[in-house]
Amino acid sequence: MELPEPLVLGVFMIMAIFVLFFGIFALFLIGVGIAVGIALLTLAGALTFFGIISASTLFGILTRSPSAGFRVLFLQLGAAAGIPLGIGAAFLWTYLFDENLRPMDEVLLGAMVGLGGGLVAALAFNYGWTRALRVILPLWAPQRTNHSGKRL
Repeated sequence: MELPEPLVLGVFMIMAIFVLFFGIFALFLIGVGIAVGIALLTLAGALTFFGIISASTLFGILTRSPSAGFRVLFLQLGAAAGIPLGIGAAFLWTYLFDENLRPMDEVLLGAMVGLGGGLVAALAFNYGWTRALRVILPLWAPQRTNHSGKRL
């Protein structure tokens, strides 16, 4: 076996350094892209969360009813949680039972079913919450009376 010529060896070394440099640069750009993506997803989640909180608070203030604000909060949280859970359930359903649906159909069907399920769960939670407060609050809050001693 004979040794390669110095020129050929030099070209191979330059190509190896070139590939190594741009490979490291590509990995750096991929890492930056992942970090930016995570930051943007976190920002979108925070904006959604604060939007839900502020909308339900504003609704409670405008209607002058804290219970209406909580009801809107429950409905918004149910919808926000139900949609991605429904999409995930639709993908799981088509995977487990070999359904032949297009991915967009899975997303739309899952989102609609998840939205409905989330709203039903929110309404059920609101119903239970209201019933629990009707039992707990009279035990916890003192009885209000007027000046003559009659209960209000």
